[in-house]
Order: sequence, then structure tokens, then C-alpha cells
Amino acid sequence: MTGVESARILVVEDNRDTSALLRDLLEAEGYHVESATTGEAAFDVLAGAPDFDLLVLDLMLPGMSGYDVIERLRAQPELANVPVLVLSALSSASARIRGLREGADDYMTKPFLPEELIARTRTLVTTRLLERRTRELGALGQIAQAALTADGPEALLERMVEIAAAAFEADAAAILLIDDQRRELRVRAATGLGADQRAVSVPLGEGLAGEAIAQRAPVLLADGADVDPRVRHGVRRERFRSVMVAPLIVGTSPIGVIELARRSRRVDPRVDRLLRLVADRVAVAIEQARLESEAHELADVLRRIGEGVVVADASDEIVFANRAFHDMVGAVGESLHGRSWVEFLSTAQDVKALTNRMRQPVFEGEVLLITQSGDPRPVLVTLSTVEQRDGRGTQRVGVFRDISREHELRFRVIREQKFRTLGSLAAGVAHNINNRLTPVMGWTEMLLERLAAGEALDRDELVHALTVINQGAADSVGSRAPRRCNSGTSSSNCSRSRGRNGTTRRPGAGSATTSTCAWSRHRPSWRWRARSARRCSTSSRTRSPPWIGAGVSRSACAATTATPRSRSPTPGAG
Repeated sequence: MTGVESARILVVEDNRDTSALLRDLLEAEGYHVESATTGEAAFDVLAGAPDFDLLVLDLMLPGMSGYDVIERLRAQPELANVPVLVLSALSSASARIRGLREGADDYMTKPFLPEELIARTRTLVTTRLLERRTRELGALGQIAQAALTADGPEALLERMVEIAAAAFEADAAAILLIDDQRRELRVRAATGLGADQRAVSVPLGEGLAGEAIAQRAPVLLADGADVDPRVRHGVRRERFRSVMVAPLIVGTSPIGVIELARRSRRVDPRVDRLLRLVADRVAVAIEQARLESEAHELADVLRRIGEGVVVADASDEIVFANRAFHDMVGAVGESLHGRSWVEFLSTAQDVKALTNRMRQPVFEGEVLLITQSGDPRPVLVTLSTVEQRDGRGTQRVGVFRDISREHELRFRVIREQKFRTLGSLAAGVAHNINNRLTPVMGWTEMLLERLAAGEALDRDELVHALTVINQGAADSVGSRAPRRCNSGTSSSNCSRSRGRNGTTRRPGAGSATTSTCAWSRHRPSWRWRARSARRCSTSSRTRSPPWIGAGVSRSACAATTATPRSRSPTPGAG
């Protein structure tokens, strides 16, 4: 059916034959026709369904006259706009003038031509439907305007229920949104239901709201809402007669429902089309308000966070930079829009190679920025490439985190670790040097092993070894025993052992250690050196005596396995 063919007409005629004729003529044109024989009966019909598009009225009715019907009709706001076509046997000019003066839209006399009746009916019905469409478009325009001017999501919801209630001439309206965590519908805005309705919730999937969401289509309850078990919360408690429920769907996902209720009037099934339009616009407005609210919150977060955020186009020109990035590059109070972010890379690095790596779809790493004052600033960068929805290409979104403090702490830790390592090494060396028994034990073990191997000891070697042992033993007990200079000992050794005034000088452990290494480097035979090498490799794993320091033991082994520079004895090398 077209918009004109779906119009509803009420015929008020006490003559049954005339009433039947009018019904046949109008139904043949596609109109929906109802009949009443008296004025009182007509108002009973209008009380239940006031959405008629035309009233064909006879003036001479039993009881209430046609003039009284027009006068009462125009006195009721919900019925004042219903067009009235008077069809009467009163053909005098005074009767015509009175009927039009009382509020009739047109006047015809009996007998009538069917063609003329159909033409006049079509004109009045078309005017009525145009008025309705204008009102519907006005409601949709108000929804769009509210979406643009509302102060926030809550204010928008309040405005939406007011607009919907006016558009459908409803006595109450409510918007319920889905709470995914609680799996329920919760009232977010309402009018005509009382202030306590904001705390009302409906389990998701139950009642008329659940039915509307499941069907993805409006549900109309034309009558009996006050006793229908599917009606929930305040609508049933307030004893409304009819209810309209439409799902709010964004894309393919429902976000809630809008409910409208009437106390005394039934619902016209033709509101289904308008209800779908209103629900669609309301859902879009709610989603737009939610996205705008999230965008404002995100923008506020981006302005306040410590990390710098930059959005650049495909040509590396900055589209957006938050306050933190301005502070990071020292551009406080300046606009970076249109500047290339590449110019903020320090030339202390390979800018070309770094730029190529940073232009990959995803990049994460440390780079060095240069501030406006020329100071380098290390940052950790995370870059991502995103496609623009409008098809204008790609954008680069980068997050820059200043790691100057981390670098400082890192270098401090490394420096402290170096100092600690050097301290431990110095302590170990000092321990081995200050242990005066170390050379005594080392030389004693060396002599015992060579004697056990059956090697012949050169006299100079033996004297030198015993001299070192004697010095170490004397140092360990704090004695000042004079050194005995034998004929086989060189005068240089004796001179080193005496001070300037001829007194005996007590050699330190360092002197003994040095003598040990020097002597063992020049004097061992090749066979003894090979055995010493094997002994060092073995003793380093299992045989090192606890009284031989690690530093001296390793030094001695290294010395014994080294190739001698001279085969001749070097007396006094220690």
C-alpha cells in the first residue's frame, strides 16, 4: 500500500445503507474504514484509536448532532487536527456556513457523486498525511539537533526521550541501555515514569525489550499492557494501556531499547515505520555521543600523559603533537603542525638509515632526538602505521618516551660495577702480596717436586731458592736476620739487601714474589718446564694447596711454562 492507501477513515452515519455505501467506496480506494452510528459511539472509537486521518460526518444524528461532534472534537487537543468532511442532506447556505464555521474542513450534500466524494476525500487525507510526515521529519530533525548540541551523553538521553514522547504522543518514554557486565538492561533516561525509574533494570533477554532485541524489530502492544506479563518495570505498575518497544542497533549490534507507552489510547500499527526511523536516529546519536566523549577523554589523556604522542602523514609531516612532545623537543608554545618529525633526529646517528628503519610498518627502539637548543635527548620510540578510514592513505602514530634518566642510572650502575670489580681485584692482589708465607710455600713445593723427580739442582739455583725462602720466613716473623752473602752469590744481591748505612734491608713479599717469577722464568730445564706445565694444569683443578694464593700460583705457572730468553744463569735476578 502507498501512504494514501494506508489512511484510516471513520464514517459517522446513522443510515445503514449510506454507511455501507461509503464503506464500499472508500475501501475500494484502499482506505481502512470503521463505522459509528452516533456521535457518542464515534468518540468511543476515537478514545481507543485517535490516529484517524479523516472523519466523514453526518449532521443529523440521533442524540449528539454533527455540529456538537465537531465542536467537541476541536476542543480536545489530541483530536483537534483530525480532518472532518461533512456529508449531510442539509443543503442550505446557512447549514453550510455553520458547518464550516464550527470547524469542518469540507462540506458535501446528499445525494452525492461517488467521484466527487473520492476526490474530496483524497485531498483531505493527503493533507493530513503530509502534516504527519512533516511532524515526523521535525522529530527526526530535533534528534539530529540534540545530537549536535547536547552537553553530554546524559543530557542527550534526556532530550531523546522528550522528543520521542512528543513524536508518538506518548504519556511516558524511557531509554534502556545494555550493561554487558551485569547482562541486563538499565534505565538511563525516562519521562512520565517517576524519578525512581533510573534504578530499574531488566534482565537481558526478558520481556518486550528482550523480544525486540531478539527480533531486531519493533514490538507493538496495542492494548492490555497493564495485564501483559511481558511488560516490566514502571510501565506495568503505572497501568498503561499500550506500549511500543524498538531496539537501538548500531551496525549489527544492539545497544539498548527505547520504550513508549500510552495510558488510554491504543497504538496505531502504522507507527512501526516511524518507530524504526526514530530508534535508528537515536541509536546513531547515542553512539556518536559515546565516541565523542571517548575522543575528548582520549585527547585529554594525550595532553596530560608524560609520553610524547605524534601523528604524521605519509610525507612525515606532523599532523598532531601533544604537549609532552613539545616539551621533549623544547618547542613549548610553538606549533609543530606541518613540520617533518625527521628534523628532530640528532645527526650524531645515521639519520638516513634510521629513518628508513622507522618507516617500516612497526618500529620500536631507542633513538636520539635533538632539542631546539641543540641538546641531545635519548628516547624510546614506538611507531605504528594505520590506514585512514576515509581512504586518504596512511598515517604514522608514534609514542616517544624520554629515557634520559634511565640512561643516567644505567651508566651510574655500570660505573659502580666497574669500581666494585676493581676493588675486589685490588683486594685480592693486596692479599696475595701481603701474605709473606706465599713465596716460602711456593719455593718449598717447587724444590720438593724437582727433588722427587730426581733432577739435579744447580748450586746457584739452590742458593737463590733458599735465600728467597729465608727472606719470606724472616718477613713473616718480623726478624731482621742479616743476609748471608756466600761466595756463589753475586755482589749485586748483597748490595740490594743492604741499606745505605750498611744495615740489612728486609725485603718485602713483593720482592720475593718478583724473584720467584724472574728466577723460574730463566732457570728451569725443558723437562722440568714440561712437568711444571702438567702440574699447573692439574693443580689448577685439584691440587692447589690452600696456602698458595691464586695470584701467585697462576703467575708462577705462567712463568714456568714460558720460553726462557737466556739459558745462562742470572744471579740476583730477584
